[in-house]
Amino acid sequence: MSLPARFRSRRAGRLTTAGLASCLSVAFLAVLAVPLPVGAISVSGTVVVQSGRVIEEDLFAAGSRVIVDGRIEGDLTVTTRNLIINGVVEGDVNGAAWSIDIQGEVDGSVRAAAWEIDVGGSVGDDVLSFARSLEVDGTVGRDVLLAGLSARQSGTVGGEVRGELLWGLYVDGRVAEDIDVGIHRLTITESASVGSAVSWRQGLIGQN
Repeated sequence: MSLPARFRSRRAGRLTTAGLASCLSVAFLAVLAVPLPVGAISVSGTVVVQSGRVIEEDLFAAGSRVIVDGRIEGDLTVTTRNLIINGVVEGDVNGAAWSIDIQGEVDGSVRAAAWEIDVGGSVGDDVLSFARSLEVDGTVGRDVLLAGLSARQSGTVGGEVRGELLWGLYVDGRVAEDIDVGIHRLTITESASVGSAVSWRQGLIGQN
């Protein structure tokens, strides 16, 4: 682990297999526990909400690609290979995908399972992710709750960063509150800003 001297840190107990399984279960349940469709439903090879279009309800979308360039005034729930958000989702984003790229605005929370997730735009509430890699180089208004392999935080998080990762977390952005992770390698650069304590537990890799 690499930590600048100006950060206070403590090493807690080892991460157990049960602890990791519990965290991943929560992530899966959060993604799957969505309400039955009561809004618009779109199933196609590629689902596109075009720039200038406004959907005044929840959208349930399934396809090889889901692209949001316009505005959704409710929640977005997806099953897709690639989810791209360049526009605005006023509610929550829930779903499963191979890749999720958020360069626009999500006013609510993001709850997702994906191979890779990139938050380059803004999320108003929480990000709960189960992903091989998560990158936050935009803004998250509240907490980032993560499970998977690795993550990088180079943007701004208004709350805490918490979770369990099999490999590493790299922080060179701003975290307003605590960092509390089960991890194999934790790196916090000199340019990073952490508002409170840094707490870490040895991850599964590296345990005897």
